[in-house]
Amino acid sequence: MMYADYSFYTGTYHGSLIPEQEFSYREARAAEYINYMTSDRITPELLEADGAAALKIKSCCCALAEGDYRFERNSDKSAEKVGNYSVTYNNRSENSYKLDKAGIVDRYLGNTGLLFRGVKNV
Repeated sequence: MMYADYSFYTGTYHGSLIPEQEFSYREARAAEYINYMTSDRITPELLEADGAAALKIKSCCCALAEGDYRFERNSDKSAEKVGNYSVTYNNRSENSYKLDKAGIVDRYLGNTGLLFRGVKNV
């Protein structure tokens, strides 16, 4: 299930980092992660409701897609020296990236009840 399309990404979310031809791949990976974190609680009806939860889910998906896009390009050069040629690359660990992803999901979906994994006392 697609959570956010490119028009939402550029219009409502105001994203500009991900090129249109790459967005659907990034969005699909982000949606998979959201499904994992929410134990597949997101339904098409919830997304179509156009309420606050739907906006948070779509925005979370865009933020995760951007994070994924940045992470894969994080091996870019951070410094280069010409005399006695030297190159330094950014190096970010996979564990750090996983924490970033969990933080994004928590920031957007933390107050929606979608991340709850326990038993509610009634």
